[in-house]
Amino acid sequence: VALLSLNKLTDCAMDVSDAFSKLREQILSYYNSDSELERKGGLNLVNTTNLSFFDSYQKSELFRLKAGFLASLGGRSKANQAYCHAVQICPSYARAWGCWGVLCSSLATLTESATPSDANK
Repeated sequence: VALLSLNKLTDCAMDVSDAFSKLREQILSYYNSDSELERKGGLNLVNTTNLSFFDSYQKSELFRLKAGFLASLGGRSKANQAYCHAVQICPSYARAWGCWGVLCSSLATLTESATPSDANK
């Protein structure tokens, strides 16, 4: 329903800010889905977006969302790269830094649980 409503908005009469808001809402409609197919659809939407019209904050947000999709689909290494790109584009975008920190923390926890402890020696 949300996607149908968003698609009714006309792109030709929108300024860049409105177009970004519409795009972001479309992407977010896929973001928290339980369906892997829908998350892949959201990732595809991000990947096919022409970034040339957007400012650095907006580009950073799109890379942050891309990283979230990649992480949810099991591509943690690619998610790490996307978060890195997001903070390089807009170093002042705190949300990208925070999400990257959460990913790094989860990777550290996975590494610690996979590494044999010193107690077993």
